[in-house]
Amino acid sequence: MRRPQYGRPLPGTPSSLPRIDRAMISDRHAEVWTRARLQIVVSGDIGAQELGTRLERLLDGMPQGQPVPDPVLPPAREPSGVARIRVKRRQNQAVVLVGWPGPHSANERRVPLMLMREALNGQSGRLFEALRNRRSLCYNTGILGTAGFGQGMLAAYVLTAPDTADAARDALVAEVSRLADTPVGADEFTRVRDRLLGNLLIAVQANAARAARAARARIYARGPDDLQDLVAAIRACTPDEVLEAAATYVSPTARYDVVLGP
Repeated sequence: MRRPQYGRPLPGTPSSLPRIDRAMISDRHAEVWTRARLQIVVSGDIGAQELGTRLERLLDGMPQGQPVPDPVLPPAREPSGVARIRVKRRQNQAVVLVGWPGPHSANERRVPLMLMREALNGQSGRLFEALRNRRSLCYNTGILGTAGFGQGMLAAYVLTAPDTADAARDALVAEVSRLADTPVGADEFTRVRDRLLGNLLIAVQANAARAARAARARIYARGPDDLQDLVAAIRACTPDEVLEAAATYVSPTARYDVVLGP
C-alpha cells in the first residue's frame, strides 16, 4: 500500500477501494455531468457563433440536473501553541514543514499573500538567501499557500540534513515571522512586485493557461477580466498591506511543525 503524502492516500486504501462499485460510479457521473454544473471557458481564435454551434452539438441530450450546492464548511482550526509531529522514514534527508492556518476564502488578502510568498520564494528570495546562502542549512526552501472554499493554509518548508533539522526549522520560522514585524523595504518591494507581475504575464501566454485561469476565476466568483484586475491590484498593493497579511496568519508561537526523516 502506498503511504499518504502528508495527508490522504491518493489511490485509496485496501479498505476503501472494495466498497466502490459500478452503481456508485454511475450515480456520481449522473450527478455531476449535467448542464447546471457545467462551466465552459474557451481561449483562442474562434467566434461566438461558431463556438455556440459546436457546443450545442456536443451537449445535445445532456440533462439539466441540479446546480452545485453551497459547500458545508468545517469550523476553522487554530493551533494552541506549537504542535509538533515527527514522521519517521528511512531516508538520508529531513523535510521540515511549518504550517499556519490560512485564509478562509480564495479572495481573502489574495494580493498581499501573493507578494508575501514572492518575497520569500526563489533563489533571490529571503528564505533561500538566509537559510542556504548565509547559513548553509539546506539545499531548498520556500513557502506555499492554499485557499479555496474553507480554511486554507500557509506552509513553509526546508530540505536539510537530519542533524540540522531543528536549526533549519528555527531559522525558517524566524525569517517568515520577520515579514510580520517589519515592512519590506521600497527597493526590495519593487523587485518582488515586478518579478511577480512578470511571472504572471509569462504564465498566460498559452491558450490553455488562459482558459485554466478563466475557469478558476469563474469558480471563485472573480470577474471575466480577473488577470487585468489582478495586475492592477498588485501594482496598488503596499508594503504595509503585506505586513498586515503576514501578521494576520503567521505566528512564531502558534503553528504546526512536522519533521519527516530518520
